Amino acid sequence: MDFKKVTKEQLEEAKNCTTEEAKRAFIEKQKIQLSDEDLNRTVGGGGIIPDVLKCDKCGATFESYTDVIYHVFWEHFIG
Repeated sequence: MDFKKVTKEQLEEAKNCTTEEAKRAFIEKQKIQLSDEDLNRTVGGGGIIPDVLKCDKCGATFESYTDVIYHVFWEHFIG
């Protein structure tokens, strides 16, 4: 899979997002995706799509990949 690198301009725009709605809109607008490295840090139940996803960096759990992408981007990449 080919993932776009986040540019400096996108990072500056992301840092200006102050509300949860603005952050989610930014992720959707920019089509932010996790790299294979970030996906490998996210583990969960069995099968191709696990029932529960867990962030290896902080232990937070999620029910959807969208929530994982949102969390990793804002908490570990931007934060």
